[in-house]
Amino acid sequence: MSNDIKTLKDRVSNILKERELRQAILNWLGSQRGSAGRGMESTTPDIRDYIATYDSQPPGPGTTQAELIVLKVGRPVLTVKDNSFDTAPLAANEPSMWWQGRLDDARHRIVKNIPAVGRINLRNDPTYTWVGTGWLVGSDVVVTNRHVADKFATRNADGTYSMRRNFSKQRILPSIDFRMESESDAINEFPIEMVLHIEEPDGPDIALLRLTTAGASAGAQLTDPVLLSDLAPTPQTLVGVIGYPGRNSQIPDLDLVRNIFGDIYDVKRLAPGAIMSAGEIVVEHDASTLGGNSGSLVFELATGKAVGLHFAGCSRTANYAVPAHAVADRLARFAS
Repeated sequence: MSNDIKTLKDRVSNILKERELRQAILNWLGSQRGSAGRGMESTTPDIRDYIATYDSQPPGPGTTQAELIVLKVGRPVLTVKDNSFDTAPLAANEPSMWWQGRLDDARHRIVKNIPAVGRINLRNDPTYTWVGTGWLVGSDVVVTNRHVADKFATRNADGTYSMRRNFSKQRILPSIDFRMESESDAINEFPIEMVLHIEEPDGPDIALLRLTTAGASAGAQLTDPVLLSDLAPTPQTLVGVIGYPGRNSQIPDLDLVRNIFGDIYDVKRLAPGAIMSAGEIVVEHDASTLGGNSGSLVFELATGKAVGLHFAGCSRTANYAVPAHAVADRLARFAS
């Protein structure tokens, strides 16, 4: 059995551990008999039976229709607008409605975090217009991934950092825009003045960036930084991921991705999920993400505090985040 199949099945099992959600999925499948969604076959009693007994099923040789259905309805993605979000679309089916109440209960904590998450844009780069997500961990300090910062910055011999140059010797100019929402022209953009730290390849996937108000967009304002949790999350802890999933036509299961993300990419989204495991080096979660989510905020719905910095994953498999304690350590050492 390949690692991809194992992590997919682990992720589906994690979703189905929430008994109320499992039952909601089964009820919904019963009501949908004979209907078909985009990219999905008609639901049948066989699929319902398979999900009902999923934990006792031996892993199969490939992805089943039941597993794709669980990922679609069990881990939705919401659109962010005006620094808020609308849960009304979740009323379309019973499994998504399970999330509606939980997200509404955590609304004030989610809305507090949304303005602290931004998209990292590049000027003068011949390949990329934007490269990932970042979020405020200090009054003017943003955390993102090493592999994001590596796209525009390089380490000098003396340990400082410089912005890379393009083939015309122009300096690449990074910035972060804390809006970039769907169907909105609102801008809240700040230039990245300097790189404070990029972790070495054998360390966690972290980089710290300092912003400047000089050259910021008209009326731009920074919000409060996200609070970091000092406790490791436990499995099944409900979380939210805020970031910028990007379009990628090369990934497998494009129909599944379209169903989950609604063909809305490159703008700020909110994805609920749950913790799969948490260790000293990595936190695993099962929220729906795509490539642009690198650097996304992973936070507990119950507290609003960050539990991780998302750095890898895809729509079908487990997702990975740097634990909040590692972010706090680098913040204390390199941004004081």
